[in-house]
Amino acid sequence: MSATASATSTAPHTVTVDAAKYPINKVTVYQDRAEVKRTLAALALPRRQGACVVRVRGISDAVDSDSIRVDGRGDAVIVDVRKLLTTERDIKGKNRERDALAEPSDAEGIYAPTSSRIQVVEVTLETKVTGDSKDETLEVDLDITYIVHRASWTPLYDLRVFSQSDSTKLTYAANVQQSTGEDWADVELTLSTAKVARSHGEAPAYKTRWSLSEYRPTPPPLRTRAGPPRPFPMPVMAYAAAPQVEQCVTMQASIVEYEEAAEFGALSPPAAEVAAGLTATAYRIPSAATIPSDDSQHRVTVALLDLPVTLDHTACPKLDPTAYLTAKITNKSAYTWLAGPANVFLDHAFVAKSRLSMVLPGAKLITSLGLDPAVAVQYRPVEKFTESRVSAGLFTSSASDRTAITYTQRTVLENKNTTKAVTLTLADQIPTTTSSDIVVTLLDPAEKQIAKLASRDAAVDTDGVKAAGAVPANGSNASLNRAPRAPNVVLYEDLGIVEWKIELKPGEKREVVLKYAVSYPKRMAIEGLDGSS
Repeated sequence: MSATASATSTAPHTVTVDAAKYPINKVTVYQDRAEVKRTLAALALPRRQGACVVRVRGISDAVDSDSIRVDGRGDAVIVDVRKLLTTERDIKGKNRERDALAEPSDAEGIYAPTSSRIQVVEVTLETKVTGDSKDETLEVDLDITYIVHRASWTPLYDLRVFSQSDSTKLTYAANVQQSTGEDWADVELTLSTAKVARSHGEAPAYKTRWSLSEYRPTPPPLRTRAGPPRPFPMPVMAYAAAPQVEQCVTMQASIVEYEEAAEFGALSPPAAEVAAGLTATAYRIPSAATIPSDDSQHRVTVALLDLPVTLDHTACPKLDPTAYLTAKITNKSAYTWLAGPANVFLDHAFVAKSRLSMVLPGAKLITSLGLDPAVAVQYRPVEKFTESRVSAGLFTSSASDRTAITYTQRTVLENKNTTKAVTLTLADQIPTTTSSDIVVTLLDPAEKQIAKLASRDAAVDTDGVKAAGAVPANGSNASLNRAPRAPNVVLYEDLGIVEWKIELKPGEKREVVLKYAVSYPKRMAIEGLDGSS
C-alpha cells in the first residue's frame, strides 16, 4: 500500500491503494453477471480527527457503477462513496503534482496507467480518535462489493445409469467463465440461479391424429375453347400415409464422440450448500475455487447425487419396430437441476450427449437411453377383411350400401434377457375421423377393457402399477401369451393412440392384438385409410 499526504493541512488526508494488492475473497456468480467482494484489510490511516479519503484504483472496467457499496470496520465512519473514471492524462498530471510530496518508493506505480480509462473507487471516511494512544496511525478494514458484467455460469451433468442395481449417479457440475479483468484466486464461490430436429437414440411417439375423410376430387379447370371434355378423374382409395410424428421425450439426445470422464472414486467431493429463496437458489461451493479472467470455461462440482431409477421400455412399432430404454429419475435432492447439457452413460458405456430440462426438487426426469436389443419387437403385416353389408348392432346402420373393413394388427414382443423382467409401454394407433359418415370401432381390446382419456394431458401418473398376469392365447398361437387385459390399456381419443403397459418375464414371448373396423358409404372414397398398412 502507498500513501500520499495532502498538499495542505486542511485538505483530507488521501491514501491511494491498488486493488490488485487486495485479492478478491468472495464471488457470487449469476447466469449473466457476478457479485465480487474484496476486503482491504488493515488500511493505515493517520490518527487524527477529521476526514480521510481512500482511493482504490484498478477496479474492473466491467463494474456496474450503481452497484458499488462499501462496508467498514474500525475507528472510522464511511461518509461518501464515489466511482471515478480517470484518463491517462489525469493520471500523468497527478503523478507530477505528487512526485515532490511522496517518497519515491511510494510514488512509483501509484498511477501507472494500465488502460485508457482506469476504474477508481473513492471512499471518504471520518476518523475517530479515542484514548491517549501513542500510535501515529489507526487501522480500518474496508469491504468493497460490486456487480461486474462479462461473467456467467452454466450447468452441466454426467448421468450414469446402472441397470443391474437400478441406481443412478448424477454429477451436477458448472462451467464458470469470466473476462472481467480481475482474476478470482482461491475465492469462496457461490452459484446462484437468480436472474438479474429429431435426435438419434430416442423412441418415436404419436403427436398427430390419423384422420379419415371423404375424398373430394379437384374439379377440372374451366375450358375457354371448344373441344372434347376431359374424362372425370376416378376416385382413388386411400393413398396417403399415416402422418409423421415428432419426438416426445424429456431429454434430446444424439450420439457423439465423447472422451469418458474419470470413473467415480472412493472419495467424493463435498456437495455445495443449498440456500433456497422464494424465487432463486444459491449453491456455495465447499472448496476454494480459482477462475482466471480468460473467458474460458472452468468446471466446478456442485454435487454428486445417488438416486434411484425406474427403467422402462417404449415401443411404437408402426413407426419403428424397436424397443427403446428409458430412465425415470426422481429428484430427491435439495438441488434444482437447471436446463443444461448432459453426458449419459449406461453401465459404464457412453450412450449420448443430451440436454436436461429444468427439474425441481421432487419432480421427475425421463430420459432416453437408446435402443435395447434385449427386447425384440415384431410388427406383423396387417390382416384386412372387407364386408359389403354391415349389421345394425356394430355400426348403427342396417343399410346394405356401406362398406366395412376390419383390420387386425399383431405385435410380438420378446424379452431376450433370461435373468431380469422388463416393463414395456407399447403404443399403436387407430384412425380417427370428423365425418359423421365414417365410423371407426375399436374391437380388441374391447371397450369395457380399456380406459379412455381425451388426451395425454388428461392422463394420471400410473407409476408403480404392475401389469396383470398373462392370459394364454387360443388357437395356433398357444405358444405365445396374449397381452394382459385392462386396466393397463389406455385409449387417447385425440390422436387415436392405444397404449399397453406390459411386463415381460425373463425369456417371455407375448403377442399383442389390435383390432378395429372402419365403415363408410360404398360410394365414398376414403382418404388416409391405407396408412395402416
